Amino acid sequence: MPTDSLPLAWETHNRILLHLLEATPEAALSGTASNGGRSVGQMFAHLHNVRLMWLEAADPSTAAGLEKVPARKKDGYTLAQLRAALESSGAAMTGLFEQGLAAGKIRNVPMPPGVFYSYLVAHDWYHIGEIGIALTQSGHPLDEKTAYAIWQWNQFTPG
Repeated sequence: MPTDSLPLAWETHNRILLHLLEATPEAALSGTASNGGRSVGQMFAHLHNVRLMWLEAADPSTAAGLEKVPARKKDGYTLAQLRAALESSGAAMTGLFEQGLAAGKIRNVPMPPGVFYSYLVAHDWYHIGEIGIALTQSGHPLDEKTAYAIWQWNQFTPG
């Protein structure tokens, strides 16, 4: 992958995540998989909070103005709160990738930018899979259009 496409790839990934969030009913945010674990809202919050952790470690200025989504029990999250958090951390990660590519490395990140991108996307998709399972098992399965749309990356590519 040419390095100049890395920020674009990240933005595409984040748009897909936001699409999934938009397709999630507010009532489903407290849903969990049948074996327990984090709620859907907790998992979306976790994705933002992990991004924030990396931003603060790499360059605290990239995390300026961003706040951790507070841990809650199973409920108490709102779609608006989660969307705002994921939009802001997604944009900050794009900036971090751009900055890291220009410098040839992302400061305080023990892997090259492309590998770091892969790590973050793998982490997010692990939890996106969990979110899908939790939605289904808590009675809020994704509609077929959304389930297929998350694999149509071309429709989410900016520009």
